[in-house]
Amino acid sequence: MKWVGHHLYSTSKVQSNIFDSYTYMSTTLFIMMK
Repeated sequence: MKWVGHHLYSTSKVQSNIFDSYTYMSTTLFIMMK
């Protein structure tokens, strides 16, 4: 059970990192296009 919780935590952490990167890229593009 502990391992499953750790796995879910790692997965959600990776997903949030991807989301942060995507948001950062979108913001940079938006600023460049202005």
